[in-house]
Amino acid sequence: MKKKLVLSLDNSNLKSSDSLLIAGEWVLELNKNNLDNLNYEIFYSSSFIKEKRINNTQDSSKIYTNIIKDLYQILNDIHGVKLNIRSWKILLGPWLKRFIDICFQKDFLIKEILSLHEIDKVYGIKNDKFTLSSEDTLSIHPNSRDLLWNNIIFFKLLEFYKFKNLNIDFQHIELTDENQNLEKEYKSKTFYKTAFFKRIIFKFFNFINKIKKNNDALIVSSGTPFIYEKLLELSFFQLPKKYEFKKIISNIYDKKIRTKIKSKLRCNHNSTNLENFIRCHLHEFLPMCLIENFRNFYEECEKYYPKNPKFILTALEYDYNEIFKFYTAKRVTKGTPYFIIQHGNANFTHDYTLSRDITLSRSEYETATKFLTFGYSKNSFFKPLGNIKTIGKKCKYDKKGKLNFIAQPMLGLFFPYDANHEFLKSFELIRDFEKKLPKHINEKITLRLHPNFSTKRGNWFKKIYLNNFSNHKVDNGSQSYNRFLSQGRFNLFFYDCSGMLENFHYKVPTLAIWTDKKKFCYNHINDEFIEKYELLKESGILFDDLDELKIHIEKYWYNVDDWWLSQKTQNCIKKFNKDFNNKINFNSLFTLRKIINENI
Repeated sequence: MKKKLVLSLDNSNLKSSDSLLIAGEWVLELNKNNLDNLNYEIFYSSSFIKEKRINNTQDSSKIYTNIIKDLYQILNDIHGVKLNIRSWKILLGPWLKRFIDICFQKDFLIKEILSLHEIDKVYGIKNDKFTLSSEDTLSIHPNSRDLLWNNIIFFKLLEFYKFKNLNIDFQHIELTDENQNLEKEYKSKTFYKTAFFKRIIFKFFNFINKIKKNNDALIVSSGTPFIYEKLLELSFFQLPKKYEFKKIISNIYDKKIRTKIKSKLRCNHNSTNLENFIRCHLHEFLPMCLIENFRNFYEECEKYYPKNPKFILTALEYDYNEIFKFYTAKRVTKGTPYFIIQHGNANFTHDYTLSRDITLSRSEYETATKFLTFGYSKNSFFKPLGNIKTIGKKCKYDKKGKLNFIAQPMLGLFFPYDANHEFLKSFELIRDFEKKLPKHINEKITLRLHPNFSTKRGNWFKKIYLNNFSNHKVDNGSQSYNRFLSQGRFNLFFYDCSGMLENFHYKVPTLAIWTDKKKFCYNHINDEFIEKYELLKESGILFDDLDELKIHIEKYWYNVDDWWLSQKTQNCIKKFNKDFNNKINFNSLFTLRKIINENI
């Protein structure tokens, strides 16, 4: 029997008599419709499986490489500038890579479904007045989870391929505050609040900003605790700074300029491959900061930073800070050294293309003069420094304290494979494990959620997966992470993250589980690092079975140190950390200074 593919449940033409195939669990998010009268099943993509995610990552990266080689010259021409490709990768690289990955995943999903099922109709939604571009590159986070934004990409893909015997029904829906203002909601609710005391300190440093030299190094968001970043600045004989910016004036959407970009991208309407599809439609999605507002950012960016810095150093700003990226893009064109410090644990362990071709990997590897790591060093481009996030930090734990659950943040879905699978699995594990625990342990649970769960979508996830968690069991990031850790006897991570690496330095009892299937335990891990993760299993830190995890917690609930401080556990952590998550101290600032001086 032929099926109807559903990309949105908001299409009112859906019929209860049809055999429906829902394209994935993402279609159900924020759904308000009653599904009881529908005959449906949910499709689960295989793209999350390691072999396919590796192939997809490599193939998507090749498309990125081909397109950016043309796009940077077109944008130079459009804006009348002469930035080199490295500079454009600083400005555009992270966003473009994510957008291409999004298109790749959707292309893979449609073709996968059509190859496995007889589909004669596709239901979706659209609105021709919906703005596909955004003001900035950060907005790809909420956009990548926005149902209407994604449905429009699906619609354009289906129109592009013109599949035979496939009826396309994308119903026009009206724009409302709920489906138009996701970017605004995301930016207002997804970041940790700055403490009052810190805000006072920042105001003091804003005053110092007036006293600056033209050749001061730009050291910003280095990933170190605030005081150590200021000490690093002092080590280069310059006054510490804290940078704040005024909002750049925004211009209106310019269809004429974007049409010109499309014509120059060599879109071939007779060629039906994904790269050509992206070339045909990329102009509609490019962020306004790179098109209509380019000149404003280009001219304003140097007002905030030193005019001729010795070097530029960051761990965070290279991704979404438009003013920083414009400034850095202009400076590296003139030869300013540019250093990036590792911030998360996904570097290397999740880099499927790094071992094959560095140019197909992360944009930070393509653009930095040197990349400073937590300890890993594959070649001379990578300089081992240590886990800069833990310098000067200490944390105690309460042997009679709580069982802390740490949940995965609600990240954007901008990967060339189904990343939502692991996200949803982590919440299924949280829900199921809470039910398994005996009362005396269960009542000690505190679940730590990222602030982005205060959004409408976050509240929907909490309602679906966390309805057993009363308010007193949930910490929405209202207290500091260090304080949260200090109240626990066990800290259980439901995803692989840098918080685990930090805990190993703090020597805080740490557990982890992100799947209940052994074959998927290392599904996201580069083969080179599996041996390290095996050490975590051997030491009783990492699990792939909820029952075994429950037995472990019950066994050591009243004597956590018997396990955590045992020679076996600590030796395994020591081996895991070696040349991967190195301990750092005050003297490491001098090591960092030496690395920089040797490369400027």
